[in-house]
Amino acid sequence: MSRRSCLLALVCVFASVLFGGVLSPQLDSIIRSAPPDTSISVIATTVLQADLSILPVDNFAPRAVVYDQKLAYLQEAAQEAQQELLVYLGSQSLVANVKPFWLFSRVAFKAPVDVILTVAARNDVAQVTDDFFRPAPRLTESSLSSNPEWNISKVQADACWARGISGDGIVVGMIDTGVDADHPAFGGRMIPWPRGWHDAVYGSHEPSDEGAPYCHGTHVMGIICGGDGEGSFDHDIGVAPGATFVVAKAMNSEGGYDSWFHECLQWMAGTGRPDVLNNSWGNSVSRTDTTFWGEIQNLRSLGIACVFAVGNNPPMHLSQVPGSFPIVVSAGGHQRQRPILFICRARTESIAMEQLVVLAETRLESHQPVCGRARC
Repeated sequence: MSRRSCLLALVCVFASVLFGGVLSPQLDSIIRSAPPDTSISVIATTVLQADLSILPVDNFAPRAVVYDQKLAYLQEAAQEAQQELLVYLGSQSLVANVKPFWLFSRVAFKAPVDVILTVAARNDVAQVTDDFFRPAPRLTESSLSSNPEWNISKVQADACWARGISGDGIVVGMIDTGVDADHPAFGGRMIPWPRGWHDAVYGSHEPSDEGAPYCHGTHVMGIICGGDGEGSFDHDIGVAPGATFVVAKAMNSEGGYDSWFHECLQWMAGTGRPDVLNNSWGNSVSRTDTTFWGEIQNLRSLGIACVFAVGNNPPMHLSQVPGSFPIVVSAGGHQRQRPILFICRARTESIAMEQLVVLAETRLESHQPVCGRARC
């Protein structure tokens, strides 16, 4: 066995510690009620996974070189973990839409129930889940108002600008419904395709967002970096107006499938490569869902800071995952008249710890770059 193969074996660990069983409870319920000839879209997570935390790193090598080495190991580990499973899926005539992922080794596919059960019984598969559909966040009426941009002073972003700190040189990533790249609030700071844009929903090379009132991504990117700080733009609603940004579209106006989110998270790691990645979405149904834990852990190991909304949906007093994971920066909501709009303290029962929420992604009542006010 080569030294490279030995090292790969050392950095591979079992994923089963994250999962309680082979079939997720929701998929098990779907299968029990489905006719035998039904095809279901599912995602199989492999047992073998790469652990970047124990990968030897040359601390004197350039950051880009180390980054590429880590990507190569993730891809090599996933290839080894998925090899026999992909061969099996390829031999089944009724299997469709096969898509392997390497950021955290998984394979998405659509297949009849008998094939899914066969995959679930394999010893190289840790868990099979349904390709869950996550509803898209909605903008409220207050999101579309045009009150003064009080959020900037509330988090003292303008004080940072006065000291020359505006996000200049930082690349911000966002996974959402898309973005209106031509909105004047962004001043052409979106990095062009192919590095700056990925569409897992429609496959388009042209940046776009959903129509009003569903242009959530443009709304969120406006909070992040809309305006020009101390420049001449009239409506500075973004805390980091000096930052450039990359965007991956994982949702349409209704929401997005888990496979779309997996694809976008992987694209961010491989192509987008932001310094910080914003995700204003999550799961408010199950607060113990660990679906994206593996991807987030590997993004952290690559040096990408992950920010997640911790309570976008009712009931507002409950946290949501992945925003309540202890390995992310949690973002809550804030209004001028109301101290806390969303959750301000998150508890994760599955991990039994608390974390304070960063209120940087604030205020829903201000002049936002959203549909109805400009192109979207």
